[in-house]
Amino acid sequence: MKRLLFHLLHAALVLAIIQPLSSCQRNYHSVTCMEDLEHARIGVITGTAEDFLISEMFHPEQVFRFDNNFIIPLQQRKVDVIVDETKILPGIGVVCPEMKHFPFTGGNTFDIAFAVRLDNETLCRQLSAFIDSLKATGVTDSLVRRWETREGALGEVECYRSKATGEPLKIAVPGDIPPYNYIVNNENSGMEIELLEMFAESIGRTASYSVMNFNSVPTDVAMKRSDIGAGMLTITEEHARKVLFTSPYKVTESVAFYLPEEYLDSLARIGTFGGDFFGRVSDSFHNNLVVENRYMLIVKGLAVTLR
Repeated sequence: MKRLLFHLLHAALVLAIIQPLSSCQRNYHSVTCMEDLEHARIGVITGTAEDFLISEMFHPEQVFRFDNNFIIPLQQRKVDVIVDETKILPGIGVVCPEMKHFPFTGGNTFDIAFAVRLDNETLCRQLSAFIDSLKATGVTDSLVRRWETREGALGEVECYRSKATGEPLKIAVPGDIPPYNYIVNNENSGMEIELLEMFAESIGRTASYSVMNFNSVPTDVAMKRSDIGAGMLTITEEHARKVLFTSPYKVTESVAFYLPEEYLDSLARIGTFGGDFFGRVSDSFHNNLVVENRYMLIVKGLAVTLR
């Protein structure tokens, strides 16, 4: 099974990289620090705090928006840099260890919280009080230490499940943000999921999850299809008009992600220098995705996308 997945993913990676390179390289700008952003093509994830921040700081023609995975646009040189938050560092370190980053000057620290329906202030107060109690007793720090690890990002940490039997809380999630909120063995898992499972049990309920795109989560809650929205949501003024936010349980800050020029050049040479390079790419691809089980993160992500 691993060997089949290796060949399929390897072929998909090669095709994804080769096809768009010629048209994208002409506009490429090497980025390694803030000064390089003046004329760079800057990517953001739609609906994030960085989306609004970058839109105010840079010319509209410099801003490119993506729904979720930004590694491939960087590999294809569709953008020169992606601005996101430190919250994704554990997952990026596993899926793409070649990725580099630097602090984004002009950005802010952001509070991460859960979204709750506007018409359910009681639930918001309950969840906020639960989060505050976890922070006060050090449980939140313990969760961070347990999940923000290589094992956590690879889906190898067991997630606690509510043992209550009451009515399920309906929770909207993106399911593709390891190690906080993702899919493992067809189940939702991660630091956020564990926290919500613990909360559900504390009020005698279970949890039921609906997986969707990140930027659809606040809308799903606002339309009352879900009780709670999760997915490392940043508290923003725009979202606060649509949903209630709980007490924050984590703080994150803006960083700029980029791929080293030598790594991008090596990708560009695929198919040009023949077998030796393909062999090295194959070996690296096999070690990263098959031997180290990174392919499972991609497979789980595909499963979410196809639902």
